[in-house]
Amino acid sequence: ARSLVVHQLPFLYVQTRSASTGQWTSHLAVNDAWVERTTGQTAWIQVKINGNVQLNRLIADGCLISTAAGSTAYAAAMGASPVPVAAPIMLVVGSNVVSPRNWQPCYLPLDTEIEFVCCDPDKRPIRAFVDGVPSDGDVTNMRVRVSRIGAAQLAFAPGCDLAMK
Repeated sequence: ARSLVVHQLPFLYVQTRSASTGQWTSHLAVNDAWVERTTGQTAWIQVKINGNVQLNRLIADGCLISTAAGSTAYAAAMGASPVPVAAPIMLVVGSNVVSPRNWQPCYLPLDTEIEFVCCDPDKRPIRAFVDGVPSDGDVTNMRVRVSRIGAAQLAFAPGCDLAMK
């Protein structure tokens, strides 16, 4: 009997805060979560890592956080390299980044919490998407970390393991 190669892929735990009500809503994502501009204006997004401001103002069309499972789709279209299925990292990538000019996709450990904060919700509103599903209306914040309750297991026959590709 041949044994299978099994990989556990974590889900993302995503919280979004409504711009109209201030209420937080929780979601689970298999692939990715992102914020993007709602209007024709570029979004001004503050980026926090583990509660600390790492970037005061990202000027872009949006910003995405992806698991390894989601890194081959929208993240790749935004210029990021796919993450190997067994890699214990999350990917953060910007969409049409204007500033900072040296912005590059970054890879963060799975125990990281990332928060995007809209710097100007009146003039430059943002909306959130979780696995491609839009949140209800504009948001002021989106927090993302690895879920402590959800994951998917993928099993591969020997020789067909995606981690080896």
